[in-house]
Parts: sequence; C-alpha cells; structure tokens
Amino acid sequence: MPSYKVLLVDDDRFVLDALTIYLKSEPDLEVIATAAHGIEALEVLANTHCDVVVSDIEMPLMDGRQLLTEVQKLPQPPAFIAMTAFSTDETLLEMLSNGAAAYIVKSDRAQDIRDIIRVAVSGGTALSPLAMTRLRSMLPKTTQIPEQLSPLQQRVMKLVCEGASNREIMKTTNLTMAVVKKTVSQLLDIFKVSSRTQLVAQIYRTERA
Repeated sequence: MPSYKVLLVDDDRFVLDALTIYLKSEPDLEVIATAAHGIEALEVLANTHCDVVVSDIEMPLMDGRQLLTEVQKLPQPPAFIAMTAFSTDETLLEMLSNGAAAYIVKSDRAQDIRDIIRVAVSGGTALSPLAMTRLRSMLPKTTQIPEQLSPLQQRVMKLVCEGASNREIMKTTNLTMAVVKKTVSQLLDIFKVSSRTQLVAQIYRTERA
C-alpha cells in the first residue's frame, strides 16, 4: 500500500505531537516533517516531496493564508488542508475560496481528520463534520439558485449547498452517479470554481453581497 507524505504546520507543539500520533498508526499516512510556521514549511517543501500540507491558519512569521498562496505557486503543489481551533465565517470562506482542498477544526475526531487527509490527497475536497456544520449554519435557509440553471442543475445545486455528498445526492434524486458527477462538474464550470466547497462559498458570498 502506498503511503501519502504529510507535512504538519502549527506553532503549537502539542498539536503537532497529537496529529503525529493520530497519523502514525495509519499505514498509508506518513508524517515526513513538522513546521512551526509557513516559512519553515516552505523550507521543507523546497527539499522534500510532500502529498499534503495540513496547516494551522493563525501562526507567527507566515500564517496559513500566506502559506496557501505560496504553496499554490509550486510547480506541483501538494493538497492543502486548512486547520483551525476556532472557525469563523470569513476564515472558512476565505480558505475555501482561495483553493484549500479541505478544512478541519482541531477538535475534530482523529478518524475524521485521517479520512479528510485521504480525500484531499486523492484530489477531492472535504469539510470535517464540525466545519460542515458551521458552513451549513452560515447558509440561508432558502438558498437563491440562479434562474439560468436547468431544473436538474438547480436541484443538485440546492443539495450541494446543504452539504450533501455525491452519493447522498444520488440517493435523494434517484439519479445515477455518472449523472450526479457530470452535473456537479457543470456547476463548477458555470461558477468558475474548482471544488464543491468553493462553489458553496461562492453562493454564500453572492447572497451576502
């Protein structure tokens, strides 16, 4: 089984140690290094291959926002997972809109964190249960779906905004997985975003404007 190489970034040594313990028991996840801030993380990335960066947002010298920007400039950027102790509306939306593959809260269960790392490394996007709950609470109860979308696109878009996965959309709508994936892909193209989390963030920002 191939192992995914993980770089952990946080200025709290306790958090780094705890995450390392969470991941070391998993044969497919390997912590290759830890860093206390973005500058140290970039030094590691300059010399070491990494599949995913799990980074705190608030750090000295270079925070997670700046690190995400710098990571995306790399020739083959690793997936980036934003991590925070306290999720706020703006921080959550900002990181997702700027290209983070996933968003976790430090109080998430260890298994949820491990699963989200796997999703991010495989090219997917995800929110931890706590982050998804936060995002759902931020969305209006009656999301305004653009009228130019087809009825099918509108239906799928509404479910995406409610946090439904492709499998959940398939069960709710009785569509095939192929049709669900195609429709979600069309929505990403229409809204010019690269992930469903960015899609939800875009809708929320539009409705708040």
